[in-house]
Amino acid sequence: MKSKKASRSEKEFQQYEQGLDRKLWKYFKFAGLEEKRFRQKYVKNLLGKKKIKKLKILELGGSKWVEIVHDLFEDKPNELICINISPSEINLAKKEAKSIHTRYKPTWIEMDAHYLEFQDNYFDVVIGYGMLHHLDLEIALHEIKRVLKSDGIALFREPLDINPLLTFARFLTPKARTTEEIPFKKTHLKKIFEIFPNSRMFFEQFLTFFLSPIFNFLPKIFIKKVILAAYKIDKLILKSFPSIGYLFRSVFIVIKKNSF
Repeated sequence: MKSKKASRSEKEFQQYEQGLDRKLWKYFKFAGLEEKRFRQKYVKNLLGKKKIKKLKILELGGSKWVEIVHDLFEDKPNELICINISPSEINLAKKEAKSIHTRYKPTWIEMDAHYLEFQDNYFDVVIGYGMLHHLDLEIALHEIKRVLKSDGIALFREPLDINPLLTFARFLTPKARTTEEIPFKKTHLKKIFEIFPNSRMFFEQFLTFFLSPIFNFLPKIFIKKVILAAYKIDKLILKSFPSIGYLFRSVFIVIKKNSF
C-alpha cells in the first residue's frame, strides 16, 4: 500500500518539477472573484470566534495562507506551517509572498501529505485549497483527521469533474495538470462526509466561470457589475435547484472535526 502511494507522490513530484502549462488560465482571471469574497467572509466569521494568535495552522500547498489568514487577520498565528512535496512549488510560494510584501512568513516544509510528520491532535486549522484531488483521498483525510484537534476546523476547495463540459476541457488541456490528479466526483464528496460527517459544502462558479473569458473583452466599467450579476444568478440557481451544484466548477468544503 505504502509503495503504491509513494509512487503516486513521486509522479506528482516529477511533474511539478518539470513544470505545468497553465497559460490558458489567464483567460479565466475574472472567474471566482465573488466566490473568493464569500469564502473570506465565511472564514473570517468562523475563525474570528477563535484567537488567531493562539492557533496552529497547517496548509497543504504553500500560498493560500495569504488569502485565508494573512489578509483577514492582523495577528499572526501561533504556528503556521505550509507543506508541499515539490521544492519548485515551495520556491514559487516564497517568491509570491515576497512580491506582495506579507507581514510575516510561514514555515515551508517539503513533505508528502499522505504521511504528515506531526503529532496527533496538533493543529487547530488545516487548509487544503486545490490539493486533495492530487492525493489518495482516504489516506489524506485520515491523516488530516489525525493531526486536527478535537475542535479543529478544515477548509478545502477542490475542482469538480461532474459537468461534461469541464471534463472535455480537461481532456483538451492535459499539460495544464498532472496525470495523477483526479478532480472530484460525487464519490469523493461522499468519502469526505463518511470520514467527516460534520461537513458543509458550497458549490462555486457556474456562469461566473463559463462566461469569464468574455469578461476580458468588456469595458472595465462594466466588468464588476456583470460578474456580480452572474454570481447572483448562480446563487439563485443553487437555491432553486440545489442538485445542479454538482455541475459547477468547484466546491468549498468546511469541516469541523466534532460538530457545528
